Amino acid sequence: MFLPSVNIPFQAYPSFIAGANILFACIYSTTIRTHPRLLAFLRMTLSIPGTWAFIRFAWYNGYVRDHSRGTYLGMATMSLYGMMKLLEVCWIRELDDERPRWVLKPNAQEPEKVVLPIPTDVRGRLAYTFDYLSTIRGCSWFPDRVWDFAPPYASTYSPPNSSSRLAFLQHQLISLSIQALLMDVFDVFVKSIDWAHLAHTTPTPVTSLPLHLQITFSLAVLITTMLYLTLPYTVMTTIFVVSGAATASSCPPMFDSPFESASLRDFWSFRWHHIFRRTFGRMGKPFLLLLPSSASPKTRRIARLAVTFFLSTTLHLLLLTTLPPLPPSSTNPNPQPFPFLDWNTIKFFLTQPLGLTLESVFIFPLTEGLSPRLKTTFRRAFAWSWLLFTGRYWSDSWTAKGLFNADSERPIIFSLVRGVLRGNWII
Repeated sequence: MFLPSVNIPFQAYPSFIAGANILFACIYSTTIRTHPRLLAFLRMTLSIPGTWAFIRFAWYNGYVRDHSRGTYLGMATMSLYGMMKLLEVCWIRELDDERPRWVLKPNAQEPEKVVLPIPTDVRGRLAYTFDYLSTIRGCSWFPDRVWDFAPPYASTYSPPNSSSRLAFLQHQLISLSIQALLMDVFDVFVKSIDWAHLAHTTPTPVTSLPLHLQITFSLAVLITTMLYLTLPYTVMTTIFVVSGAATASSCPPMFDSPFESASLRDFWSFRWHHIFRRTFGRMGKPFLLLLPSSASPKTRRIARLAVTFFLSTTLHLLLLTTLPPLPPSSTNPNPQPFPFLDWNTIKFFLTQPLGLTLESVFIFPLTEGLSPRLKTTFRRAFAWSWLLFTGRYWSDSWTAKGLFNADSERPIIFSLVRGVLRGNWII
């Protein structure tokens, strides 16, 4: 799924394969109803070497890696996702015996969703296990179903130009070309500043700039983050659909039109990617069980938001710990590893539940009596003002960690913009 994964060192694959196979065995065991206590003990036991395999995959320093810092982040994301899924399958499910279920997509014959039973035969169990192991957002390899935790747009997605594989291929190639051009434009823009020098002189490279540039770079980080996910996703889905391994209806977009978000809640709950939706929801279960039974739905919703963004903060802090120190320079001759507590990251992710609370308590009631158009305009203005203003902190973290360094980070190989402006077609 992640573009940096193409640069994974060959020596790292055995660790990831070992972790994935252990996770496969643990998921398969959840489909068996006999001997539940024995199987639960076996899953918990297997989760220990499985977790170690994923840790070694991302954090072992003996690999010979390329210079791209994106490679480190890509491997760490895969590793953390595997560990979180092990935690969910082997430990958290013992709290409520919850198991993900297939749900048939609504159609003309069956307009309501139909929850399918968990398979009981070996072939069905293997299909269930592989499908759940490989899903991230709740999409399924089977065209007639999704998982019960899939976002709403995944179950209702109708692909354009899906009448034939050739039409789908043409649509995907156009989309890929537009994405590559956008990545090229923003890559040239963000690298117009010497971030390597700024990162050595200040821990806040973006917020030390004039305000209009701060907001501009905050938007640039948002868009490039999206492109880092959508570019490889577009390539992989094109290969799967054209080869016949998947159908177009099984491959909804990574994002649900985030720039059309009508509110901050709409952005984070429905429009942004849902890669960690399932794992964060399940990992937050033990925290939410601490709430008293008398807690109101609003209190539970606020608590769920706080826990989700706390987990997201922790995840992103762990991702950044895999990055090696920046290269030595005249202003920083002895670079040190990055500390776990990166305050720029913490500020960005923990201000999001604050914004959602302010929106719920003040913005929604104050705009409720307005016309639909004015209501949407004011709510959208608050959402994007909050996102871009707080996004400056995440941009500080992104640039201070060297993720915009011109010497090491090359998200594209062929540059039309550089070619036209400077004659540098290959970067």
